Amino acid sequence: MSAALRSRSPGSIVGGYPRNQARDRFREPLGAVAVGVSPTAVAFGPLRVAKAFAPVLAANGGGALVNLHSVTAWIAGFPGSGTYGAAKAALISMTNDLRVELASQGTQVLGAQFGLTDTDLVRDLAGPKNDPATVAAEIITALAKGETEVLADDKAHYFKPLLSGPVEGLIVNR
Repeated sequence: MSAALRSRSPGSIVGGYPRNQARDRFREPLGAVAVGVSPTAVAFGPLRVAKAFAPVLAANGGGALVNLHSVTAWIAGFPGSGTYGAAKAALISMTNDLRVELASQGTQVLGAQFGLTDTDLVRDLAGPKNDPATVAAEIITALAKGETEVLADDKAHYFKPLLSGPVEGLIVNR
């Protein structure tokens, strides 16, 4: 384990989100990205981060791990988000398991759900985007409250209740 990992202080927040290998992969339809490239980074990169930091957090009495999800895990029809959304859905499931696995060591695991946010990944996509500072503030507030999930924008608040309804309600591009 690296010195950087060992030196983390108690209460460190670990954001388990790898930079996407290429913005263009986000725009490719389901099946166009070779399975094992972008989906692996999106789904398993945060798991690798969690596994690397879990012992450090445990040694310091716990802390917090934040996994950045996406409403693309819940919706269908957003152009080019097929493999990305599927990988984010896998990450949600892994986050739920990590929450249970790391609870005994005092580590809070937070899943953050939100839509397009003004980052390099979606910079060239048209349409409104969240301010990253606003999303970060929502995450910090949720951590302070001890929450396990945060719906960090209007899109997440809109789509979350639709998950229990007919799947047609989750189609965004008809």
